[in-house]
Amino acid sequence: METTTTLSWLHISDLHIMDSSLLKVMIGEQESFAKQRKFAFIVVTGDLRDKDCTCKEDKYTKAKEYLEKLNELFKIGKENIFIVPGNHDAEHFKYRKEIINTIVKELPTNYDVVSCYLKDSPNLLDAFDSYSKFAYEFYNDSKDKESENEKKESTSPTKSEKDNE
Repeated sequence: METTTTLSWLHISDLHIMDSSLLKVMIGEQESFAKQRKFAFIVVTGDLRDKDCTCKEDKYTKAKEYLEKLNELFKIGKENIFIVPGNHDAEHFKYRKEIINTIVKELPTNYDVVSCYLKDSPNLLDAFDSYSKFAYEFYNDSKDKESENEKKESTSPTKSEKDNE
């Protein structure tokens, strides 16, 4: 007898989070959805922020709040939330237009043109510095680490319990 395993995931794309009112609407939609479905993982692709955002705080603050709420609602753990940057997640950088024009021009005949720029152009990688910082902070949030440590401490035997063994 053959058994089948069903794997469900949620794919969210192009968030373009700019302000708190949009964030509330998006979270409200996910709250009702979380009550109906369970997922093994969540994939969030592209444009976690809007590059034209005139936010007073960091442009990724709302995106981080949203991802934290997704983690809380769907109870899947941050290790099961996969985020991929989009074009709005890239900063403007030196030679940006020149690189884009060259890639567009050469791509039909040179499929490796993008990887050449990734190897040879620190400017292209620098465009994702803010995104990289945001992703690092999301996955390595100190609150999560404290919570994990508290759980470990509460389940590990105390010194007197060890002495009694």
